[in-house]
Amino acid sequence: MRWAVFDVDGTLLPSTSMEKMFIRHALKSGLFPTLNIVRYGLRAGRLLLAGKVFEAFKRNKRFLKGLEAGKIEAEAAAFFNREIADKFSSEGIARVEKHRQEGCKILIMTGSTYFLANRLDRIYHPDHLIPLNLEIHQQRYTGEIDGLHPYGEFKKQLLLAQQDALDIDFENSYVYANDDSDAAHMALFGHPVGINPSPKLEEICEERSWEVERWP
Repeated sequence: MRWAVFDVDGTLLPSTSMEKMFIRHALKSGLFPTLNIVRYGLRAGRLLLAGKVFEAFKRNKRFLKGLEAGKIEAEAAAFFNREIADKFSSEGIARVEKHRQEGCKILIMTGSTYFLANRLDRIYHPDHLIPLNLEIHQQRYTGEIDGLHPYGEFKKQLLLAQQDALDIDFENSYVYANDDSDAAHMALFGHPVGINPSPKLEEICEERSWEVERWP
């Protein structure tokens, strides 16, 4: 099966990320209690001292600890519709549809949390979605991640783990991403494309003769 795999933050959504936008909104509106912000900062500090930058920031979800999942999901849905939905690249939307018409299945993979990623269904109608899942206990967030974080090398692991179930023909499939951290999973595909690539990814694309495109 031929697939077209799309990153979201910095690719379909140029220059920013859904989660960054939502966190800024949540901080301004007081959605995150002060104690949670302190918890986040303390964990980040400990991890940074241990040299674990990825864990300190991207995997650190202590700002959600103890919050009702249903309440956050509803707030995220409203924010997505109000502030994010109209910011996606028109070129990206067209490319998704082009691949669908060519017979490709559409897979969207993002490091943004599921309560934002799930909203992508009404714009792109993907055949499969791999978001960041969060641990929930008694309908409240624990502040921990559930499963692998779809970022960097983990994206490659997630795709390989689902290759048989999704019947992915990597050699004849497409992948679109924007950051050098995406190079590991991009290398699986016969048709990798760097979209608005970071300087390091642009170097990798040039070295490996991968296509580069600029999407507004």
